[in-house]
Amino acid sequence: MRNLDHHTIQISLLEGEVSIQLSKNRSVFFRSNELQNLTYSQFDFALLAAFISSLTTGEKLYFDHPVTNVALRQFDNYSRALRILSPKQFEAPRIMCSNVIVPDVKNNRSNKKILTLSGGIDSTYAASSTMLEDATYTHCLLIKGFDYPLDNTTGFNELRLRVEKIADDLGLQLIVLETNLTDEFSSFGLQHTGALACCLQLMAGAGFESGAYAADFTAMGDVLRAPWGNCMGIASTLTTDRFPIRYLGSERGRTEKIRWLAERKPGLFRYISVCRKEKSIGGNCGKCEKCARTRIGLMAISDPRLRNEIEMSLFGDVSSYRDAFRLNAESLKMARLFDLSVGLPDGEARLLATDEIDKMIANQKRIHGMLKRKRSYTRIARKLVGSGLRKLTPWRLRKEGALQNED
Repeated sequence: MRNLDHHTIQISLLEGEVSIQLSKNRSVFFRSNELQNLTYSQFDFALLAAFISSLTTGEKLYFDHPVTNVALRQFDNYSRALRILSPKQFEAPRIMCSNVIVPDVKNNRSNKKILTLSGGIDSTYAASSTMLEDATYTHCLLIKGFDYPLDNTTGFNELRLRVEKIADDLGLQLIVLETNLTDEFSSFGLQHTGALACCLQLMAGAGFESGAYAADFTAMGDVLRAPWGNCMGIASTLTTDRFPIRYLGSERGRTEKIRWLAERKPGLFRYISVCRKEKSIGGNCGKCEKCARTRIGLMAISDPRLRNEIEMSLFGDVSSYRDAFRLNAESLKMARLFDLSVGLPDGEARLLATDEIDKMIANQKRIHGMLKRKRSYTRIARKLVGSGLRKLTPWRLRKEGALQNED
């Protein structure tokens, strides 16, 4: 008999909207003009949404709708991987499925394929390079409610116009989807790729056979950036037999992607949006950490005239790589800067990047040493206080520490 405190998930398919009632007070919605006359033989997308939510809340959920056996196993692996990456941040999902099916994959004969396109460097490269090799992709998906909040209208509309231009150039039909799924997150950095896969899985009901999304890093970048949700290992847990999802672009780092786009699709840079800070116009502020990284990455473009034209189209001005470092040097993380430096040509720009990495490593070692000494002094202070000595001066702590080191 079911406990009344445990909720049975309800799914509503409306014209232009799909709603998942997770509990009495919590629900997830997906809205798009493309969500019409939906037909689902399985509800793997809703199961993934339930896992994402239960990772945050630990709430026990009953799921009576049909889900595939592969999806249940995959999403269980996904949730376990996140809990290993960040044990303190996530709860163990408690999802009881009563209708697990083995699908007939051969019946999935749709010719519609979809990939995510946010308008940034990674997704634009992934879409452009993939379409050159595999022109079977027909649509691209732009999601509102992730980088741009649902109440941001002006900035997102500008971004949408930019992404439409990129989609048109690549011969893709743009679909815009709104969702509040991020309300169920406890960590955007770790859970956002699960949400991307959920939105792609949702499109199965609209007749799509498979999907794809862009990688942030190379395999080396995944190692250095961990824990991070958009990595190859997590991607392997989000694809299913019924709706395969490809992980695109991990063969190149950010600088190499910029160089590739400059050589093959330079006209797209006028539409690309990389900025994290500027959300009011959907463009690029030119000064934040991500804009600074992009400016540095442009140094990989060998033609100075083309490089200046691209930088002008992105930011409205041109700066030296030294200026790019000064813009936001403190917030350039070691892993991201290393990812950039790998693709930079030999010369002053690369030397500057590697020198900055060495400084960051030295600074981390210095901080680690300070913390280690602080912990040592704390132990000494507790010992002296326990022995009845109440007045603790820096001189006495240093003396006691020196005596212990001699021992």
